[in-house]
Amino acid sequence: MAELQNSILYGLNRGLMGNRELMVQLHLTVKCDQNCTHCYLHEDSYYKSLVTNELPKEKILNLIDDIVLYAKRQNMTTSFHITGGDPILSKNFWEVLEAIKAKYHNIPITIMGNSYHVTETSIREMKKRGVLQYQISLDGLESTHDMIRKKGSFEDGIRALSIIHEQGLVAAVMFTVSRRNYKDFLGQFTRNYTQTTKRGLLTTNKG
Repeated sequence: MAELQNSILYGLNRGLMGNRELMVQLHLTVKCDQNCTHCYLHEDSYYKSLVTNELPKEKILNLIDDIVLYAKRQNMTTSFHITGGDPILSKNFWEVLEAIKAKYHNIPITIMGNSYHVTETSIREMKKRGVLQYQISLDGLESTHDMIRKKGSFEDGIRALSIIHEQGLVAAVMFTVSRRNYKDFLGQFTRNYTQTTKRGLLTTNKG
């Protein structure tokens, strides 16, 4: 627990501490079916081994228990942002969601993933397991986004955002700002596509 506490305090945004909420980004896998030009995972010397050697489910659940216990001792609430890679590609994805829902009931869960595995069925199943929000990245208008991530991924992202909203989850959009796409963000992107999610969110990240 002491090791966990030290690592959390080292990486934790102090603003979140002030709000008494511990927001944890939990990476389940490095597996991904996009090839983003700014992704740091491919630069990791351990990337290939991590693809085939995910953290065992038992260790993931023990880690979640430690995090929740730490937050409770600090009189903080907890929320989990589950990501990867694309977390749905993890063999542990559904069981981890089920375990959090069964044991901790009302802890908010956000999925930070790609659009390719978003269907009405998959989003309904996530909702049953306590997921409140699904976040997809759109890094500019179509030509810019597809250049950065993968051809056709912009169109598929818009498709997925509509399904997420229609199924009653918050549809969130992440925009990673860089020299290649900042003009799209400052221009018509914000006018045209924040409306796509209707009640969704638009957040930005420097990259």
